[in-house]
Amino acid sequence: MKRLLVALACLAGAARADVLWLTIVGDRTDPNADTIEMNPIAVSRHGASVVMEIRVSRSIVRTSNDGVQFRSYRGEVGFDCVQGTARFLRSQFYAEPLWRVPLQELRYPSDQVRPMEFRLFEPNPRDKVIKAACGR
Repeated sequence: MKRLLVALACLAGAARADVLWLTIVGDRTDPNADTIEMNPIAVSRHGASVVMEIRVSRSIVRTSNDGVQFRSYRGEVGFDCVQGTARFLRSQFYAEPLWRVPLQELRYPSDQVRPMEFRLFEPNPRDKVIKAACGR
């Protein structure tokens, strides 16, 4: 029985690591594409609040609101499904596209709101991502 539990725990961890990301915009294999992806498995759900993972790869070097220069980032986003809003809770920035060469991780407490925005994406998929996260 103990072996079965250990095997199931390993499988659950492996399944989480091998999740196929949902591509909202772009091409996950092209380092020169502007790409947004969402992990379809929620990190957590509490009532009308959902936390999900988002990752973005940019075609050129960008600078975050916190002054970090990056080509891609991955973050946890908190969605308020009643208000229809989303904010980053944590961001991991990367020097290279497609989430390679980690640079810096930032965490945003409740008094440091970083709204989920996809600057210079046209059309901007922000509302589409919120609807997907909230199951609307």
